[in-house]
Amino acid sequence: MNALIIASCLLLAQGPTPNYQQQARTNKVYCVGDICVIGNERTPDGDILEALQLYPGQYLPTKKELQLTELKLWMRYRKEFDLRYGYRPTIEIRKYDDSQYVTVTVIFPETIWKKR
Repeated sequence: MNALIIASCLLLAQGPTPNYQQQARTNKVYCVGDICVIGNERTPDGDILEALQLYPGQYLPTKKELQLTELKLWMRYRKEFDLRYGYRPTIEIRKYDDSQYVTVTVIFPETIWKKR
């Protein structure tokens, strides 16, 4: 239970991102285009994408839904991250030009365990 509270606090401490504010101002509907996973060394991309539950062509979820998805990723793979240094999965949305499709980047900074 404590881990859930800590993870929720970490997610809420970020504040709003400019992409969501811009989407709210323009009332434009965005769709998921490319999905990129960065930083995973041991965990396969397919497992992360399965937990993400975002698919190309799908409408872009709200900010709260994306934060909940980050929390689900962290809860599922919590042993892969070192919270002492602030390592946790994050989802970034990048919009290009006037396209309705956005690129979703999942940053998955796994802890690399050293062999002794």
